Amino acid sequence: MANTENFTVTKGSYGYNLNFTLKDSAGTARNMTGYSAKLQVWAPLAPGTLLIDSACSWTDITAGTLYYTVTNTNFTSVGVYQYCIKAYTDTIVDLALSGFITVTQYGGNYCTLEEIKSELNIDDNDEDDIIQRMIIQSKSAIDDYCHRKFDTETATKYYDGDSVLFIDDLVSVTTLQLDEDGDGTYEATLATTDYILYPRNEYPKTYIKINPNGNYGGFASDILDGVKIIGTWGYASTVPEPVRRAAIIQTCRYFKRRESAYADVIGSAETGTMTVYKGLDPDVELLLNNPYRKTRIG
Repeated sequence: MANTENFTVTKGSYGYNLNFTLKDSAGTARNMTGYSAKLQVWAPLAPGTLLIDSACSWTDITAGTLYYTVTNTNFTSVGVYQYCIKAYTDTIVDLALSGFITVTQYGGNYCTLEEIKSELNIDDNDEDDIIQRMIIQSKSAIDDYCHRKFDTETATKYYDGDSVLFIDDLVSVTTLQLDEDGDGTYEATLATTDYILYPRNEYPKTYIKINPNGNYGGFASDILDGVKIIGTWGYASTVPEPVRRAAIIQTCRYFKRRESAYADVIGSAETGTMTVYKGLDPDVELLLNNPYRKTRIG
């Protein structure tokens, strides 16, 4: 049986390498001298649809390390993709590595496959694809409940000009520019000394004020889309521990609820009748309510 390794990547990102290491059953790197290798990837929930069937490049063939460079057409949809690495010669085909590639909208998930399997005492890989999908679903449920995202993305966003600028959750600013005359050209680039990010001593930053000691009197007031910000957006540079724990609990709940066939009411002669709680687990809500659930929306 092939060794397994799982990856999480961001939808639409490309130009980076997926790095693989081929190992034997004891976990020792394999010398693959004489072998070629290729990556095969299948569409989510469609094992008959092969999306990638391309050669990999060896990083160090004697240590079994290789890579595949992701292109702009590879991972264009969110989902869980099954993959394998095939090492081969003229006479041998070796299924050397397999696993799942989870494609998320932005950054990584809030918990890992390995954490969930450890929590549920699962030792095999038979249900990895199901768990991976539930990890994505728990992330979406947490984002919807909290009205914010806890992973990060680098993006450009636009805001209407005002005296105080209320923004989406922000980790850091790369560039802040103003279109002061409304012509669609952002002529003014503010220095970091021209504005102040708030709250001052915590993250995420949620609004910006002009520095009274800077060179500007406002943020292109009354100009629609007068402010252009390139930055890293999200709650923080790392997922907070309570959010990670909430994701583990909710994913385990999704997984265990299958045992009731998603019924609303279950029971037995020994336990009586029990109503299955719908929505987020109560413990998840407790973990998220303060300070992670956003009360001001928009």
